[in-house]
Amino acid sequence: MTKRMLEVYATAEKEAYEWLKKSNITPSCKRGCDHCCHMMTAITHLEAKALAKAVLKLPGEGWKEVATRCRTLSLWLVEHNSRDEYFATKQACPVLDSEKRECLVYGSRPAACRFYMVVSDPDLCSPDRPKEFVKAIDLSRVEVSLLDYSMRRPGFYMAPLPLAVLFALTKLGLTGANQKYIEALTEDLSSPEEWFNNSSYRQWTKEDSGTELQNAHLRAAVEMWGPIGETLRDL
Repeated sequence: MTKRMLEVYATAEKEAYEWLKKSNITPSCKRGCDHCCHMMTAITHLEAKALAKAVLKLPGEGWKEVATRCRTLSLWLVEHNSRDEYFATKQACPVLDSEKRECLVYGSRPAACRFYMVVSDPDLCSPDRPKEFVKAIDLSRVEVSLLDYSMRRPGFYMAPLPLAVLFALTKLGLTGANQKYIEALTEDLSSPEEWFNNSSYRQWTKEDSGTELQNAHLRAAVEMWGPIGETLRDL
């Protein structure tokens, strides 16, 4: 199921870049630019599973390092429950290689990461800069279509990436000491399903951490995603 989801995501991503090229729009996002990797985002149950599978394939004890970071960030969220504060304090995504400024599981990244495309100077994305100056392409219709794909699969939830990935790791067939290790990291944490169904999620989503699209011609361009979204629903 996650393999098919990633195929759907790759299809949408390819279509997005082809359309941007035809429209003479060039995203300023580039390798090594990791400001958006310090934003807290919610992911679906399928995205969490796909990320967890990729994390387990990291060399050596890499998966344990990521799992530990997931717990640390999940505990941070329990205390603060704020996306804006998370970004302002520069908390890094648990699957970000902070030295290389690259995603460790780039091919399995969720929709929120794939379709956050900035067209302004990348330096403006820094939490040290006013976010109202950031210009991004509004691809919300694509994300909604992809969200619909997950919603129609059993066990749907949306939860913060660190929490969702951590709990997804407990369900991937680890055994012995490794399973005990990962289960211990989930102690005293609400499950993603519990988090999704309580008031924390409603409070968290009230914060406006998104960027406003300031160019009218780019906003109008989103209309082309209507038919693509319908196509994706049939995949």
